[in-house]
Amino acid sequence: MRIVFACLMTALVSLAPVSAQTLRADYEIIGQFEGQVDARSVTFVSLRGSSGGSSDVELFDPERDGLLRIIVRSISDEGTPGSPGFSLTIGPIEGAGPPLTDVFYFGGEGYFVSDVDIGGRVRLQSFEMDAGEMRLSLDAVLTPVARDGHGGVMEDTRRSPIRVTGAFSGMVTSAD
Repeated sequence: MRIVFACLMTALVSLAPVSAQTLRADYEIIGQFEGQVDARSVTFVSLRGSSGGSSDVELFDPERDGLLRIIVRSISDEGTPGSPGFSLTIGPIEGAGPPLTDVFYFGGEGYFVSDVDIGGRVRLQSFEMDAGEMRLSLDAVLTPVARDGHGGVMEDTRRSPIRVTGAFSGMVTSAD
């Protein structure tokens, strides 16, 4: 849990709702999530630097079973990646059994995770990936977390869980 949280925190630097904000020219939208966070309608996007480089939708280790990481977020008033948003990790993509799925939500409400050990859950309702395109729908109940003072996280019992539902579609890139 600590490793996953640390990796996701690193990947999710300063991330505000996608509205009529204009995206800066050095980013391009490669995916979109439409759904609800606690009954609030949201639209988040996945981005890629227009000059290459980092991508919010990446397939790691495609020669093996594969691990897919998706980040969706809002666009700030400055046209850059904003907050709120969430990351979704799915894997293995190929192989026996259903893939394990992890969701990490970040925003003004704080941080929430799908860790089943502390009451979270996530269910992929559908998942398709073909020729660099993917689509999925999910339903997740995410548990609020806070730093534990030892470099890890623990459940934050002062806040209530949130529910995230919706559908994502986008382009998949291979991580180097």
